[in-house]
Amino acid sequence: TVYGESGITLYENQNYDSNDSYHCVITGNKIYGNRLYVPWFDAPCKITDGNGIIIDQSINGGYKAKILIAFNIVVNNGGAGILSYHSENVDIINNTAYQNQQSAEINDGEIVVNRSNKINIYNNILYSSASKKINSNYKNTKINYDYNLHFGGTGAEITGAHVINEDPVFLKPANDLQEADFGLSTKSPALSKGVKISSVLDQKAFEESTDNPDIGAVQSPVAGAVNADKTKKTANKR
Repeated sequence: TVYGESGITLYENQNYDSNDSYHCVITGNKIYGNRLYVPWFDAPCKITDGNGIIIDQSINGGYKAKILIAFNIVVNNGGAGILSYHSENVDIINNTAYQNQQSAEINDGEIVVNRSNKINIYNNILYSSASKKINSNYKNTKINYDYNLHFGGTGAEITGAHVINEDPVFLKPANDLQEADFGLSTKSPALSKGVKISSVLDQKAFEESTDNPDIGAVQSPVAGAVNADKTKKTANKR
């Protein structure tokens, strides 16, 4: 396509009502292999997007409610794993982004915020290919970023006091999610190193059962940070 598509796209969201709670929820997905091979039709006429998940220009639509992106595994996409572009009020929580940015033209990061405002990014694993960025930071305001894990890549433009820079030690990482297992081994530095989300957000995002969740999308039986079935049912109600 010439229109810059991605795996999951929310574009120019508009308000249904004046409630500022979560109105858009993207949870519990496995997203891989989305990639563009046809340049964007207009200037600068090059390969764009092909992201796993993108929240695209919600500011243009005047959207004021919150968006939750949580417990998704995004792997081997052409663009970023998760991208907020010209959007606001997005919470990106407990996702695993592994070796995205497969398009040669794209090098912005595994989880990217661009021209965005009021973005919370906690408990995510960002695992980048050796030649690609971990993340980037361009014309953003009010970004809260911490308790994430970075591995690989050429560097990160956003970090936090509790960010871990180590191999997450997945059980079986792979670019094909039919074969991969992104659960954490018993040696993983991400085990029980996340932050309890209700302690850092002003709104309850999902059910929590521990003060020490794992970093990443797949929670170990010990952490048990979220009732995944309950989260998926919430998303499916839309």
